[in-house]
Amino acid sequence: MSWYVARVKRAYIAMVGLCEQGFEVYYPKRTVMRPRAGRMQEAQEAIFPGYMFVYLPFDRIAWRAVNGTRGVAKLIATHEEGIPLRLKTGEVESLQDRERAGEFRVKYPRRLRVGDRVEFKNGALLGQIGLVERTKRERISVLLQALGGIKVDAPRDWLRVAAATA
Repeated sequence: MSWYVARVKRAYIAMVGLCEQGFEVYYPKRTVMRPRAGRMQEAQEAIFPGYMFVYLPFDRIAWRAVNGTRGVAKLIATHEEGIPLRLKTGEVESLQDRERAGEFRVKYPRRLRVGDRVEFKNGALLGQIGLVERTKRERISVLLQALGGIKVDAPRDWLRVAAATA
């Protein structure tokens, strides 16, 4: 028995069909943040969209069963002989271990708030420290400490929370 890669048209339908036939499947996902109803919420998305791992014996009957399953386009195979390509031993297990360890969880920095001490990580003010005066969608107003409290508007992705001072 080995792991193979199936290209799928509809992952959920393919997963149900394969499981009903007794095949073990693995469809790795990661946790991301997505806007929903005006708020950011966690959601699951496929790590390899359109592909699924299937554990099956090295035999044509199993291959045909997988390829004939609703939602499955086909097993990934060699061009010459059309034999499905086996994954190396331990590859899928390694992915499963990493998923269980939380490595596929996308980390998002916390939102900047008024009063936060920030550092510029891009642009002409690289390395400068300031205080957030106002947040407005993708632009942040910052009072620069080194320049006598001058107010500068900057894109949100140019800023990060500054390290605490001792």
